Amino acid sequence: MAKIVLHGHDSEIILGPDATWNPSDNFAGGTDEFGNPITINDVTVTGSVNPHKAGDYYVTYTYVDSAGNAHSVTVKVTVVKSDASLSGHDTTINEGSDWNPSDSFGGGTDGYGRPITINNVVVTGTVDTNKPGDYLITYTYTDEGGNVFTVTVIVHVTGHSNVPGQSGSGNQTSSGNHQGSDNSGQDTESIGQQTNSSESNGTSDHIVSLGHHDAQAKGKSELPQTGDDKIQGPLLMGIGFTLFAFLGISRLFNQRRD
Repeated sequence: MAKIVLHGHDSEIILGPDATWNPSDNFAGGTDEFGNPITINDVTVTGSVNPHKAGDYYVTYTYVDSAGNAHSVTVKVTVVKSDASLSGHDTTINEGSDWNPSDSFGGGTDGYGRPITINNVVVTGTVDTNKPGDYLITYTYTDEGGNVFTVTVIVHVTGHSNVPGQSGSGNQTSSGNHQGSDNSGQDTESIGQQTNSSESNGTSDHIVSLGHHDAQAKGKSELPQTGDDKIQGPLLMGIGFTLFAFLGISRLFNQRRD
């Protein structure tokens, strides 16, 4: 007759709400005295495992041969707390850039401490890379014991670099334009239009068109003037008034002497 062989193996169970254990989990089969396979139905199981309570459990599988001889194998089942972990990190990207869930995923481990990848997690949330804003992305991993681990990160989508804007109440057509236009490159005609609008609508535009106002003021001071006529007129009037007064006094004096 052949030698009776029984096989069993030790194992670990991750403690958790979905943890289970069955006698067949640690029984690895065997052969009887005739060389026939021994299944879990041919053995007697002694001992049990509570998969919801951490600890060491011993289970014995016993087979009785045709002669009434008992053959057994004992295994150790250890219920342990999960070593699962999960991490992620906030990410900042520019508007229009690419983003993938793996970009903000920091990795993790399963219940036994083995590394997990982005393929082992469930990702919820989306990122619109064409719209600036903050987007919440959640990574969820469920370990072998049914324990759920989550981590939520923020993906910041920033707009294009801001270009110094223009403010004021004048007719500045570039107000609110985010394409980098400013007034420094405008021609003389455009500046003149801004000057007119600022005189009627407010003072803000004077900052933009100040140089044009100076040029106008300077131009006015250098135009040909009729200053000679303005000076000569008052002078002649003064001389006439003095002469008239002198003649009046002389006449009065002569009258009194006569």
